[in-house]
Amino acid sequence: MQTLGSVALQSTDNEHWTARLNLPDGTQYVRYSYSVQSANGMMVRREEGVRREINLKDLQLVLCADRWFDTPLEHAFTHPSFVSAVMPASTATADANKQLHMVLYAPLPPAGYSWAIVGESEALGAWQPKDALPLKHLRQCRWEVQLEREKEIGAYKYILRSNTDPLQVIWEAGENRSFSVPPYSDKGHIFHTDIAPEMGSERWRTAGVVIPMFSLRSEGSQGIGDFGDLQTMIDWAVEVGMHAVQLLPINDTTATGTASDSYPYNAISVFALHPLYLDLRPWKEKAYYEHYEAVFQDLNQKAELDYEGVYRAKLACLREIFLEQGLRILATPAYKKFAKENADWLPAYALFCTLRKKYKTANFRLWQELATYDTYAVAHYLKGHPAERAEMDFYCFVQFLLFEQMGRVHQYARTKGVLLKGDLPIGVNRNSADAWTCPQLFHFNGQAGAPPDAFAVAGQNWGFPTYNWEEMKRNGYAWWQRRLEVMAQAFDAYRIDHVLGFFRIWEIPFEQTQGVLGYFRPALPYTTEEISNFGFASSVEDYAVPCITPARLAELNEQITHDLRPYFFLRQGKYYLSSEVDTQRKIAERVEDADLQRLLMNVCAEVLFIADPQKPSSYHPRIAGQQTYRFHSLSEEEQSAFT
Repeated sequence: MQTLGSVALQSTDNEHWTARLNLPDGTQYVRYSYSVQSANGMMVRREEGVRREINLKDLQLVLCADRWFDTPLEHAFTHPSFVSAVMPASTATADANKQLHMVLYAPLPPAGYSWAIVGESEALGAWQPKDALPLKHLRQCRWEVQLEREKEIGAYKYILRSNTDPLQVIWEAGENRSFSVPPYSDKGHIFHTDIAPEMGSERWRTAGVVIPMFSLRSEGSQGIGDFGDLQTMIDWAVEVGMHAVQLLPINDTTATGTASDSYPYNAISVFALHPLYLDLRPWKEKAYYEHYEAVFQDLNQKAELDYEGVYRAKLACLREIFLEQGLRILATPAYKKFAKENADWLPAYALFCTLRKKYKTANFRLWQELATYDTYAVAHYLKGHPAERAEMDFYCFVQFLLFEQMGRVHQYARTKGVLLKGDLPIGVNRNSADAWTCPQLFHFNGQAGAPPDAFAVAGQNWGFPTYNWEEMKRNGYAWWQRRLEVMAQAFDAYRIDHVLGFFRIWEIPFEQTQGVLGYFRPALPYTTEEISNFGFASSVEDYAVPCITPARLAELNEQITHDLRPYFFLRQGKYYLSSEVDTQRKIAERVEDADLQRLLMNVCAEVLFIADPQKPSSYHPRIAGQQTYRFHSLSEEEQSAFT
């Protein structure tokens, strides 16, 4: 659609404003709205809500006889996600012989009712609801009735009329509307628009359901909910009168092939779909499927999801499908189109999966010559490793099947008037294809999480690297835009998980594991001089390093059978953690006993300040620092300064 910019209107009475516009040849569609601008072109006021739309196909001359829209239509009814699923374009066509178009922008009518127009003229039923003219749904929230241009309209109202009893009517509230056909010498089409009548009744509304994909198991599933089950879920939603189904994230989370991958918010690709969600029933008649059918039935009968068992069986069956059909499908125009449209992420994802299998780890930092992603190094590597190149074809093949299947379910939902809503996690796995190929977009020295609260006294650590927003900004946030584009292939709308993270995130230094040792990013840390000016007389640097007194060490030793002293060294009358356990990550990796690990973790959190990783000699006060033993060792003056 070509953008024409603004067109100035002229008036002789400061009440009626007109303009004549010659559109470029071939213009098929025009969308417009009205605004008030100052003499220097600044926007003073504009219509809110929908923009008027006219299909100009086969129309030579058009008169738009409009009124200013004071009351906007609710945004939800014009949102593309709602329009595409719940209010798709109608197949109704215009009558070329009727040139007066009465247009109404309004939401869907309540169940069992339809929009109609009735008025004083004979053409509009002479105020008799049974003779009112029904409005056709043309597109989005646009309803229309066409009349002969010579007919007088006069006073009129919009009504909601029962589909079963034409005398059961809900009348529009307020004064009558009125319209007089303007004098117009040309034989063009006249469009008159109205918006959002107040009906004094319950507005159209709907309900939806939120559910994880893996929980949609049915009798025919392969041990886990899949895209076939999603279609069944859509049928159920229609049956109970719902118009929305929201899923938890469906991206691939396969890092280990174990149950630890079951967390749907820990994706190893923000683009690829999870292989476990492919419905294998279309291949049920194949001979090789017989071997897996008993396995799938057994997995499906288990009360709890056997994640590892399902993963092994499904991937094995997918390899059988690939052996039989892979080369043929990879040669089809449909696959080639898919591969071309997703060339920016698909090959790298497939290579990531291939190397994850080869090296038995998703930690790409251990992948020898390919630990750092480089397109030239990758090309050189694949030339000498044909087996890996063939393995990549398998993962591309699986993604093609997934997107094709999910696309069909998406279109099915739209035909049923059901909006599919996805879930966009705020973070990605630090050992992910995205982290490997775009490391500049992340801060790997930090982890996203949440500060402590009543439900998590030590805070939360989600493990995701935080984003390098400055770097993302340099190329117009292309990674995020592409991420949303790919998601739009599967969903009409999506929830953004922890949307606050777009503005600030709770970041925990990588060497720590508890959210209590984090701080907000971005945030302005305090310099040592600023902290001193608050009245904190002690050394800030000392209070950024965990330590305990001899008396406290003795107290802790009484709580556990282990001797804690080997984990500390004495300096200037205080006990500091030894270098083997001086961070929580080291403690988690090197201390197996749960009680001992817990005590050492608590000692590691005995700080009042956390050094900022980017600004030397700058510190963040530790959240909930008042609950530490270090705080209670301060003088009253310093306690007051800290709080």
